[in-house]
Amino acid sequence: MRRIGNREPIYDPEKTFNYESCGPLSQKCLDFFINEECFYECDVNIGKFRRHQQCEETLPNGALEVIDIPIKASYCDSWYEACKDDQLCAGENGSIFDAECFNDDVTPHCRTVAEHYNGNPAEFCNKTFGSAFFYETNENNAYTMWFQKGAANPNDWVLPWVDYPERCGFHSQDDTAAVCSAALQPDQEKSYKDVAIAAIVLSCISIVLWVVMFGFVCNFPGCGNKKHFDPMT
Repeated sequence: MRRIGNREPIYDPEKTFNYESCGPLSQKCLDFFINEECFYECDVNIGKFRRHQQCEETLPNGALEVIDIPIKASYCDSWYEACKDDQLCAGENGSIFDAECFNDDVTPHCRTVAEHYNGNPAEFCNKTFGSAFFYETNENNAYTMWFQKGAANPNDWVLPWVDYPERCGFHSQDDTAAVCSAALQPDQEKSYKDVAIAAIVLSCISIVLWVVMFGFVCNFPGCGNKKHFDPMT
């Protein structure tokens, strides 16, 4: 699990990775890493991009690995701009999870984001988390890691034709629910309930309007005298 500064990790605290091993991140940069952590932990849509499609392939580890999740290019650009002057550890492959960043002394691998990724936001997005994400210029088919507090998740409408892989028995729905509930603020939870209630109300209104319109049409002269259509005659 990853740790950002002094924030407690959601999972096993004995197996943590500190983004700030090269020194504190600026607040604007830190915000993006927090967004990524919440996106990874709580957005069920990323399940479509599980690295191992077959459950037996995920054992004994790798169950939580994802690959090639398309991220909006504009979001990656903003993330890069926020972090380009911050120091980050990245290994030979450009990932913050490369083995070099788990050494006791990571100083030799600390550089600014701009230096690590040659001033290229796409390279930053494609490499920082290994192969988990990629920079997608077709933003209609890409996810964001942040949306307005209280709003519905826009990622729910992205790539609806992509199927989820088989659900593995060792995944705990209770654990996932606990993680996501912890990440949601009370007013966010309330907003999702409000959206559901609004959808039900609108459906009821649509039905009433349809009934009224149908009754209005059938009140025209001769409507009631029309012969019933029988497909067999």
